[in-house]
Amino acid sequence: MVDDKYLLALSAFHLGMALFCTNQLLLHQRHQRVYVPLALFFVTQSVTEMLSILDLVVVDESYDYVVSRFNSLHVPAVFAQPLLLWLYVRALTSEDDGPPIRQRLWHAVPILLAISMVVLFWTIPKSLFARTIWSSPTSANTSRRS
Repeated sequence: MVDDKYLLALSAFHLGMALFCTNQLLLHQRHQRVYVPLALFFVTQSVTEMLSILDLVVVDESYDYVVSRFNSLHVPAVFAQPLLLWLYVRALTSEDDGPPIRQRLWHAVPILLAISMVVLFWTIPKSLFARTIWSSPTSANTSRRS
């Protein structure tokens, strides 16, 4: 189980708040161009908190492969947060709609690169993953000697 129950409770509280804020923001029918980027920001916060809770709860070594694959989703979620917050602030403070979305797409390049990294990470076979990530060079040398 979890050794640090305070950290688990804090992460669960943060996840609940992020999901509550997402729900409240998506209920707005008017001014959706303002509220949707902030709601998506809270969705990415929820993803990162779910992954941290998963990392805290799962302690069985047989699930390390699955947990590490899902933890790779943390990178695109974190890279999306500044863009979503910028889109929210821009929609909130601008009087017009601003430039078309095509002119803002270059801000999503880091997110696309992070998603491609996740796709490549998910294609690593389990045998190669276990051999390169979880085994240390010293344990491999000691196992060969015995």
